Amino acid sequence: MPFLANPTFVEMLSRLRYNNSRTSLVRNPGILQMRKISDEIKIGVTYNAYSFGPTYTKYPKWNTDDLQGWWAMGGPTANSVTAHPEVGGLGTFVGAPAQAEEFDTNAFTYGRNREYTTFTPTGDYLNLGDITAFDGAANVSWGFRFRLTNLAHANALFGRWPSTAANRQFLAIIQTDGDINFFIPNGTTSTDGITTDTPIAINTWYNVVVVFAGGGAANINRLKIYINNNTEKTLTFTSTIPTTLNATADDVYIGRQENATSADIEGDGYDFTWWDKALTTAEVLEFMSDEINDRYTADLSFLP
Repeated sequence: MPFLANPTFVEMLSRLRYNNSRTSLVRNPGILQMRKISDEIKIGVTYNAYSFGPTYTKYPKWNTDDLQGWWAMGGPTANSVTAHPEVGGLGTFVGAPAQAEEFDTNAFTYGRNREYTTFTPTGDYLNLGDITAFDGAANVSWGFRFRLTNLAHANALFGRWPSTAANRQFLAIIQTDGDINFFIPNGTTSTDGITTDTPIAINTWYNVVVVFAGGGAANINRLKIYINNNTEKTLTFTSTIPTTLNATADDVYIGRQENATSADIEGDGYDFTWWDKALTTAEVLEFMSDEINDRYTADLSFLP
């Protein structure tokens, strides 16, 4: 197992094997990124290899053929994106978001750490760049795990929402009363669905999945929001949800509404994930169930 200049980091491995399928390694600063040649696991995963400690691989248990991007947003150093997108770039942290971790107090998973990014409402966000795969998409699902520390102002979770109305694509935002508002413009018309039971409180972790199915017969079939389980939330709609997303060249942001910096997120987040399909309730539950570090599968066997 050869080493180069840095004696503590494995620069190269000849072959890796997982479930009897071969993999390829791509060099990434500070990590090795692994991508399976088969379609069983489509996105790259972090391969942490150190000469002085255990060697393992991490990838999300909710991984499916339709998973297109996963930004874990938890790492050992500040501004560590730990991103594994099949489609889209690694992303860039803007401002001074900090990485943090804590023990989960859930009895079922006690003792496992939760790694996340902390954002302050002073310009902290993650810019994922122009993800062209969203343009004109008819089926998309998004997942995110977050905890807010202030609801005195709206908190943007993720979106693509510039000043020009025709270029807006989607936006997930928590309103000051704790309702989740998800916007999908119909052309330049602002169209959205919003929860009716103010489900979000401060200082509490939540898992949210938003499912867009443009071919649905009515609004309730086209836009669905799930929080912490696979029970669909009741939504109120302002107008007709479109059949496809708008096309735009603007960037995708996590933690910021591009045209309203007053809605910068104040709190913590991790595991921003998206799929190029409308997830089923069973697939939504997979994401909800893998909340902290046991959401990773971490075993590899090596071939000489």
